Amino acid sequence: MKAILKFVGGKHWPWPQDHITETRLRGPSVRVAPDSVPDLFAPYPVLFVHPRGTLSVTRMGVFLDDLFTELVMEGHVSPCAARDRFILDGLPTLEFIGVFRDLDMFKKAEFTRLVDKYKVAFGPAVTHYSYITGAQVVIGDGGEGLDILAELEAQGVDIEPVRVVRVEEGEDVG
Repeated sequence: MKAILKFVGGKHWPWPQDHITETRLRGPSVRVAPDSVPDLFAPYPVLFVHPRGTLSVTRMGVFLDDLFTELVMEGHVSPCAARDRFILDGLPTLEFIGVFRDLDMFKKAEFTRLVDKYKVAFGPAVTHYSYITGAQVVIGDGGEGLDILAELEAQGVDIEPVRVVRVEEGEDVG
């Protein structure tokens, strides 16, 4: 499958769940350079990549299952929770990463201790997806953007022109 990869920043969304929540509430807002619009059939899939999308245990002789067991023993994960909600095909799920998010968000000392003890390394991964069903091109009050609009329309992309008009303070717009 062809898709647009959109990297989301950890500055505004420290954890994948933060961006997922915002996307569910507000919908995705994706800016793509006009020369980066792929030759795809609508709806255009967008895969979001978060810098903390996955984690790995890098201490020698220790495994993800060991970390999971400690999280259960310390009460961060319910002993009744199904293991496959947290580890699937040997990889941590977003729910597993969510445990670390909760420890970090509530400033719990266990976050740093567990990261240090297991040498937890966070890495980028696709965490969620959405679709672009249309696009907008901003048309400035001087006609800026009309060339881009024509180019994308020629590619068969559904475009909605959005006109921006500058109003200087004190101007009568009525």
